[in-house]
Amino acid sequence: MPSSLPQQNSKKSKKKKKKKEKKSAVQDISVEEDVDQLLQSFSLGQRQEPASASTSSGSSSNFSKDILAVDTKHLRAEDELKRIFGSKVINAVENDAIKSSYGGLRRKQGLRPKGGKGNYMKRTMLVTPREMWPFWDESISMELTHVKDGLQYFKYVYSPAYMETQKKYEMSGAFHDPNSMAILLAQHPFHLDSLLALAELYKQLGEYQQSVEWLERAIFALECAWHPSFNPFTGLCRLPFEHDTNKNFFYALYKHMLHLGRRGCHRSALEVCKLLLNLDSDDPLGALFSIDYFALRAEQYEWLEHFVDCYNSDTSLWLLPNFSFSLAVSRFYREKHQERQATTDLGMTTSIHLLKQALMLHPAVLRKLIDKAPIKEDADWGRIMKHPHFKKATPGGPSLEHLLNLYVERNYLIWRVPELQAHLKKAASAVLEAADEDTGEIENWACARQETFSSDNNEYKHLHLSEFSDMATPMAPDELQNMMFQGRGREHNDDREAALMNLGGRNALRVFIESLLPWNVVGADLHGQDVQELMARRERDGEEQD
Repeated sequence: MPSSLPQQNSKKSKKKKKKKEKKSAVQDISVEEDVDQLLQSFSLGQRQEPASASTSSGSSSNFSKDILAVDTKHLRAEDELKRIFGSKVINAVENDAIKSSYGGLRRKQGLRPKGGKGNYMKRTMLVTPREMWPFWDESISMELTHVKDGLQYFKYVYSPAYMETQKKYEMSGAFHDPNSMAILLAQHPFHLDSLLALAELYKQLGEYQQSVEWLERAIFALECAWHPSFNPFTGLCRLPFEHDTNKNFFYALYKHMLHLGRRGCHRSALEVCKLLLNLDSDDPLGALFSIDYFALRAEQYEWLEHFVDCYNSDTSLWLLPNFSFSLAVSRFYREKHQERQATTDLGMTTSIHLLKQALMLHPAVLRKLIDKAPIKEDADWGRIMKHPHFKKATPGGPSLEHLLNLYVERNYLIWRVPELQAHLKKAASAVLEAADEDTGEIENWACARQETFSSDNNEYKHLHLSEFSDMATPMAPDELQNMMFQGRGREHNDDREAALMNLGGRNALRVFIESLLPWNVVGADLHGQDVQELMARRERDGEEQD
C-alpha cells in the first residue's frame, strides 16, 4: 500500500545527485539544495513566544502526539445538526420521520423480541442506535493481538455462526441479489457485507436516508464488538487494514464520513476522518486527501495548520496539492478573522504568498479549478491562462495527475466564494511576475515537483475519484431494474409489478427494494404473520426457481 508520499522524499542523497543533473537558473537557492530545505520557504511562519530550542521541541512533540485525538463530542451527526439548527427543530423532524417511515409496519409485525428495552439503552459513540433495530447478537468480537511501542493492535473475530453466514453469502452470490441479502439479514441481522451492500444499493437508488440506516447498523455492530481495552479516540490503538476482518470497519467509516459531509455535518466528518488516520497510519482509503477539506468546511483553520506541521514530524505534506492549496485557504480565512478583530500578526506568512507558492508547485491545478468551480473568465483571467507557465502546465506524472484530480473533485466547492476567487487571481498574477523576472523560483519548485512525483506508475490508483465527490449520482433506473429482476421468475415479477401499480407517487424502485425485505409486504398487511414463516416460503420459492 503506497504511503502518503512516494518513497523518494526520504532519499535526500539521491535527490541531490539528481538535482546536479538538472539545469536551473538559481540565484537565491543553490542547485544542491534538497526538497526539505526548499520547503522552509513554504513555511506558515507561525508566531511563537521566545523559548529555548528544547522547550519548543518538547511542545511540538506533545502536540504531534495529540493531533489526531478525536473529539467525541462532535462525532454524531444529530448532535452537530442540533448545534446548527437547534434541538427543537431536529427533534420535530425526527418525530415526523418516525411517524411516516415504514418502521410502523415493522413494529406492527413484532420483529423485536417482547419485553426488551431496545438497543437505544445501549450507548455507543459513533452512531445512535434506532429503537427498531434487532438486538445485538454478539456474532462479532475483537481481540488484542500484540502491543508494540506503546500502541495496542487489535483485529475483529467472527463467530462460527457468522462465518457460516459469510460462506453462504459468498457461495450464493448474494451481493448481486437484494432478495438473497434480505434473507440473510432476516436470519443474521448484523451480517456486515449484506448491510454495506444494501447501503450502497439504496444510495444508488437515491434513497440516502435508507442508505444511512443500513450503514449505521453495520457501524453499530462493529462498535458493539469492541474489546474492553480498545479506545480508538486516543490515538494509542491500531486496527491494521491488512487483516481481512478489519476491512469492513474502514469501509463503513469511510462511507459514513462521506454521508456526514453530504449532510453538511463537516465537523463530525472531520472527527471520523481523524479516526480513520488513527486506526492505520498507512491510510489505506486515502483519508489524508479529505481531512483538509473537512477541516476547512468545519472552520478548523488553526487545527489544520498545526496538523500539517506536526503529522509524521516532517514537512512532506506541503508537497501534496490538497495541503499546499488548503493551507493558503486556511490562512486567508484567518486573516479575515484578524481583520474583524482589528488585530495583525506580522509573524504569519500571508495567504497570498502561500497561494503563490502553491501555484508555482502545482500550476496545472489552476485550469482544472477554473473549469470545475467554475470561475468566470474575464480579460485578466484570459491573460493569466495564456501565459506559458499556466498554458503549458502539465502534472508531470500519473501519480500527481491523479492527486490533482482528487483535490479538484473534493475541494472545488471551496473556490466558489468570490473573494477567494479574487485572491486566486491576485496570486496567479504574482506568479506571472516571478516567471517574467526569471529569478529561478519557478524552476526550483518545478524541480521539487519532479523529484517528489517522479514515478511512472500511479501510486494512488486505489483511490477512486467517485469516493471524493459529494455528488452521489444514482444508477439509471433501467440498470437497477435489470439487476434486481435478473434470475427471478416472471410469476414473482408479475406479482410485484401488480403491487407497484397501487403505490401512488412513491419511488417505484425504492418500494420494490423494500418488497424484497422480510419485514415488508407491498400492497398488503401481514396481520401478525410470523416473519420466519414468510422467509421460509421465500426460500422455498427460490429453490423452486433454481
